[in-house]
Amino acid sequence: MAAYHQDFGGPLKDEDTDALLAYIASLRQTDLEKVVVRGSSARGAPLYAKKCASCHGQKGEGHTALSLDNPIFLATASDGYIRYAIEYGRPGTPMVGFGAKLSSGQIADLTAFIRGWSRNVDSSPVGGEDLPTPDQLILNPAGAAPRFSPLREGRYLPAKELHEALKSGARIVVLDARPPSDWIKSHIPGAYPAPYYSDGPELTTLLPRDGTWIVAYCGCPHAASGKVIDKLRAAGFVNTAVMDEGIFEWSRMKLPVTFGMSSFRCCVMVDDCGRASLLLLSQHFLGTRYGRQGVGPADVEGQMGDGLAELLRGHAVLDRPREVMSMTNR
Repeated sequence: MAAYHQDFGGPLKDEDTDALLAYIASLRQTDLEKVVVRGSSARGAPLYAKKCASCHGQKGEGHTALSLDNPIFLATASDGYIRYAIEYGRPGTPMVGFGAKLSSGQIADLTAFIRGWSRNVDSSPVGGEDLPTPDQLILNPAGAAPRFSPLREGRYLPAKELHEALKSGARIVVLDARPPSDWIKSHIPGAYPAPYYSDGPELTTLLPRDGTWIVAYCGCPHAASGKVIDKLRAAGFVNTAVMDEGIFEWSRMKLPVTFGMSSFRCCVMVDDCGRASLLLLSQHFLGTRYGRQGVGPADVEGQMGDGLAELLRGHAVLDRPREVMSMTNR
């Protein structure tokens, strides 16, 4: 989960995050963290291919539904949460419950198969790009227009075609529709941050209206980028597309990615037991995760976004710490 506080490039103030946390905590009915799920990944594989792949992608990369092979999702969602979502669905989304269609053992097997995608990732922003200036928004400004195949459903562009256009020096704009904190962690080189939740006119006044292609991407792989493209099309921009596979599949295809530099501040707190914890709670939409004393910026950055899940699991440290250390990414 990305950071949404203003200190981390997002739109929320302290009072907004406090209210949001209180509301979400009030919805908790079941302690899913304590649910133990025992299943077989091998038995879950054919079930996933039959029941889940059409929406979530053959490899969990996301298609019409979110990516399940998402390291941040897998690091924060418990087995109990994944099982509950499979059994009861996700109200307000196309995800239906499979409790009446699959046995308890089959749901456990699916949970085990999805959990098998978990992995450690290093997402620290080392040696990355500075935030692009408006005059850098158009990539290869002197280049020719790219020649794309007809867009799928008039909307979706394959990642490989975007990569070929960038590699060939085509004139193009690439927008990262995720929150800025995600852009910092990993993005396509030259991509300009354009958060999906921004309703201001600033971006549309900067973008070229001469037919230059504008491609947006996110990690969902379509939700956030789709919102940005919808806004641009409503504003009269014609050559626009959503990168079909999303940034996670782009990375898995070993296509170029880089990191963003940031001066966002992080606080590492050490409690009376000497446990270091990242304070991203209450004031900064942040929670805690225990680590070791003397953690560095890379350790901190790699743990951003875990705080809310920790709070809802009941593991947040809310006592005043003995020592506070501030650090930055630069």
